[in-house]
Amino acid sequence: MRNWLNVSLDDVPHPRVPEASENERAAITQMQIKLESMPVPTEQQLDSEILLELGTIAYWDEDYDTAIRLINQVIKIDPRNAEAFRIRGKYYNYKEKYNKAIIAFDKSLNIDSGYGDAYIGRGTAYARLNKYDRAIEDF
Repeated sequence: MRNWLNVSLDDVPHPRVPEASENERAAITQMQIKLESMPVPTEQQLDSEILLELGTIAYWDEDYDTAIRLINQVIKIDPRNAEAFRIRGKYYNYKEKYNKAIIAFDKSLNIDSGYGDAYIGRGTAYARLNKYDRAIEDF
């Protein structure tokens, strides 16, 4: 069985697969079926995912300017990506640019109002600006 990544789980060496129980093999088969039914991502979606990963690497290297630049590219590709706006807000928080962080979190929440991590990030930014009443609302 192959999925859209053209990878078979049979091709991936895994020490437990040969001795997998019947239930484990059934679970692997179900995962393969789900992967096969997933839509093939567009080139833009793949580019977006790669840029998100590169931004994460830059963030972990504490290169926040590069991380923000990469996340901004993701937003240009997909302006409805709530996760990208949340990540941009997170990076602005680390740069202590709290007002910009709040704007990014607001945009994330305008796209997905149920995004809990965006509320936490925005609440943190408000707390850093000593706007504790607003922070408490988000927490």
